[in-house]
Amino acid sequence: MNVSRKGLFIVFEGLDGAGTTTQTRLLAARLAQRTPTVMTAATAEPSTGPAGSVIRQVLRHRVRGTDCFGKDKPFDPGALALLFAADRLDHYSCEIEPVLDSGGVAISDRYKLSSLAYQALDVPFEWIASINSLAPEPDLLFFLDVSPEVAWNRVSMNRITRDIFEVPEILRQVHANYNKALERMDRDKVVIIPGETPADSIADIVWHHVAGRIPAAQGGQEPVN
Repeated sequence: MNVSRKGLFIVFEGLDGAGTTTQTRLLAARLAQRTPTVMTAATAEPSTGPAGSVIRQVLRHRVRGTDCFGKDKPFDPGALALLFAADRLDHYSCEIEPVLDSGGVAISDRYKLSSLAYQALDVPFEWIASINSLAPEPDLLFFLDVSPEVAWNRVSMNRITRDIFEVPEILRQVHANYNKALERMDRDKVVIIPGETPADSIADIVWHHVAGRIPAAQGGQEPVN
């Protein structure tokens, strides 16, 4: 779904450990420094909203399903996919759209490509695409491309606890789903960056693509270098 907007909506995507959170933070900091008059909001999915809070508990094994006989069972993957879709619409409506309407820059650490990559492990890919079809497309998506092996090494080294998707065999499937999902996107809106590049260098590549598209720069001011 494409919508008319005043601001700029940017998304970072990639495997767990690819560096999406780092790049979201670095871009938000650079925008705040170089374009202080432009509102900037850095967000993430799952969001901090009601559906997002439940999702985080499911991913950390804090919430499980229980059948009618009281027997524990894994949380239904279709229900989890629907929670992600619901959280995404709520996230966009409450945290992203108001910033864009004001002419600002909204940055999201993950968006609907993550659902196509992760939730499609357990339920049909096209169904995932369908339930997320109402979520507006970003103006610019950065995909930080790391191999499943590199992602696994980073996750293993840097996190004490891991969620249900952070195991090697699943990361390989997720990587394949990401490639499938990227093929469906408008290539003019996608920038693929090797995720093993140093973080500061990735940040410079990101800024090269963002600077000339900042809403304030489009209003007659000099592009921000």
